[in-house]
Amino acid sequence: MYSYRIWQPDDLPWLFHAAAAGAWESASDEERAAAAPQLIASGAQQLLQSVLSAGTGTAIIATAQGGPVGFVLFAVGPDSTTDEPNGYLMSGWVDPQHRRRGIFRQLHALAERILAQIGIRKAKICTGLHNQAVVNLARQAGYAPEGLIGIKEL
Repeated sequence: MYSYRIWQPDDLPWLFHAAAAGAWESASDEERAAAAPQLIASGAQQLLQSVLSAGTGTAIIATAQGGPVGFVLFAVGPDSTTDEPNGYLMSGWVDPQHRRRGIFRQLHALAERILAQIGIRKAKICTGLHNQAVVNLARQAGYAPEGLIGIKEL
C-alpha cells in the first residue's frame, strides 16, 4: 500500500538522489553522451532546491513501509505568452522496484488537484519526445501537445 504526502525537510537527501536519478533516466542518448552524470544530477538538484526554496512550488512524496519511493515536483509560474498562472509538472521519479503500479499517475493527479484547489486552470508537462513513457502518461492524463521546441547543432 502506498501513501502520499507533501515533502518534509528530512526528505531532502532522498529527493536529491531521486531528482538526479530521474534526470539521468529522462535524458536523451545525445544528452548522456555529451554531459557527465554529475552535471545532469547537479542541474536536477538545483531545480529541485530552487523550486522548494522559492515557495512557488512543492513536491509530493509517495511512500511505502514508511520510506519514500517516488516524487513529483511542481510549481506555479506565468505562461510565457499570456502571463496567465500555470502549473508546471517539472520532474518526478519512481524507484524501479515500485514502477508499473500507478504511483506516477497518482502523484501527477495529486499535483493537478492541488493546483486546481489554488485556482490554477492549466497545467503543463515538459519532456523530450524521446521520453515516450512520460509522453504516453501525459496523453493518457489528457494533456495535448502544444508547440515544438527544436534543437539544431550549429
